[in-house]
Amino acid sequence: MRTLRTLLATSLTVALAFAGLAAAAPASADPPPQPFSVQNGTFYHYVRESGTPFSSITGSIQSGWYSSRGASDIRIYCPYESTGEFRGVPATDYFTTNASTGSVADFETMVDTAHAAGMTVTMYVSLILVDPSMDEFVLAQQQRAAGQSTATTQLFRWADDDAGATPEFGGWEWSDVAQEYYATSFGYPALDFANQVTRDYAKGVLTFWLDRGVDGFEYDAPQASWGLTDADAADIMVDTPNAHGGTAKWLTAESSIANFDDPYSDSIGLTHTLFNGDDDLGSFAYDVMDGTRSADDLESHFATYLDPRRASGRGMNAAASYDLSRSASQRALDAAVTAGNGVLYSTDVEQVYSQLSDASRAAYDEVFRAIDSSSALAPDASRERVPTGADPQSYATLRTSADGSESVLAVYNFRDVAATISASLTGLDVTVPQTPTNLVTGQAAPQIASSSYAVSLPAYGYVFLDVERGAGTQPWTTVEDTAAGWTYQGYSPLADPGASGGASHVSESQGAYGQLTVAGSELQIVGWRGPDGGTLELFVDGVSRGTAQQQSPTETFSAVLFSVSALSPGDHLVRLQQVSPTGAGWTQIDVVRSR
Repeated sequence: MRTLRTLLATSLTVALAFAGLAAAAPASADPPPQPFSVQNGTFYHYVRESGTPFSSITGSIQSGWYSSRGASDIRIYCPYESTGEFRGVPATDYFTTNASTGSVADFETMVDTAHAAGMTVTMYVSLILVDPSMDEFVLAQQQRAAGQSTATTQLFRWADDDAGATPEFGGWEWSDVAQEYYATSFGYPALDFANQVTRDYAKGVLTFWLDRGVDGFEYDAPQASWGLTDADAADIMVDTPNAHGGTAKWLTAESSIANFDDPYSDSIGLTHTLFNGDDDLGSFAYDVMDGTRSADDLESHFATYLDPRRASGRGMNAAASYDLSRSASQRALDAAVTAGNGVLYSTDVEQVYSQLSDASRAAYDEVFRAIDSSSALAPDASRERVPTGADPQSYATLRTSADGSESVLAVYNFRDVAATISASLTGLDVTVPQTPTNLVTGQAAPQIASSSYAVSLPAYGYVFLDVERGAGTQPWTTVEDTAAGWTYQGYSPLADPGASGGASHVSESQGAYGQLTVAGSELQIVGWRGPDGGTLELFVDGVSRGTAQQQSPTETFSAVLFSVSALSPGDHLVRLQQVSPTGAGWTQIDVVRSR
């Protein structure tokens, strides 16, 4: 551990120099690669708890251990120095590593090796609390006792009593050294984001690890932060990583405010939310297996939360359950239906994967090898439900890659007995006849001879079938509100981290409109809904296609407001116009999709 004498010359100086570091980052004229829209399968390492060295992970990358299992991302839980409490969450030094896991140079070698293998490395970080043995906190107490106010003391919050308001999981603890109270989060010294020095310090922490090559962050419980406004959260947790360059960053949070139905993540610009909520044991797929939800409920969840996020360039996360009582086939089915529909899926190596039976690990690996084999199973691939009758525990989807070159028919049996599921392919442009390929086994599947296709599956079984589709499966073309070709009257541009591309056009004036010409026979209007939303009307070639209410009790930035099909091929004039009275609510124009 560093000495107090060198403290301000190292970590705090690095943090306060953040602005200069960010300015020095090279700008790129091209948009960054989007690895998290085209890859799936994460192995999560709790290195502090397990003592797993970075060099060991490097060796596993080189040996093909991850790639042979279809994994494309390695997530490191709190790689910085800590005592090991909370699996390594409270930092003793954000700017170095634990001796048991290796040096910072070892970490960089691991990241470089992963990148060379076409993999990403992400990390979990807690910016809300620190260990009481951290040099900064020790020094801050000494300086407070001496009556000093310094950059170090301002990292924390102090009070004469413990009566002040606290955030969620917050509290007050007495310092015998400082002879006053300090703010806590989960019982640990809390960083105080009401002070600029703390905000710069947090940016410095992220920049340090971005400089080591990490491709994204999972943030610990932002709602437990002291003094953190939404604007500052966006500046620290979103703008700082995105300004760093390289690949597009994966940015999410672990907490109830990152749940699928909470607007917080979108409002500050995080890229991913939690598909199953903040639940370590259950999932929507398990609920269908258990009979507490139906396949219709599962489809509604995908359609309501995942599909609009995909349309706006965002996504969702899920983690393998810590309930080790689930069978191998149940665990494989959960991964297949969740990841197979485009949710980024991760597994804890130490407490889940290594605890499973050989059969369970093999079944799990088969899922991700199959997903890795087809771009039609990538997160950015389109998704359509395939009718399977009235059975509440049978389900099927048809997915097509973003470039339209590959399609996969996925069929799922949530029953605890074998079943034959009849998938109706009518109207889906699936070529008939054809002999599809089973992506799990690599073998030919039974021929698709008609638009009704029977698939026999074991209990808790699934299949991914590589199928051919006709000409009606072109990918969507997405047009942002800032693209050339738009004409606006009464709408104003708004920088908004929740909107697609970080910007939208808004109005609260009746009669305001935006219009442009798009080509295709289908279109969707994707945008915002919130408590103060108004009413928007869609016209296509001068004909009204109805209205959409942008008012909603909760805020979302990726709702499908309109969906129009069966248009004549060619160009169409699209006009979005506010019909709600002036001052009665805001309307927003964000994304038009056509194909």
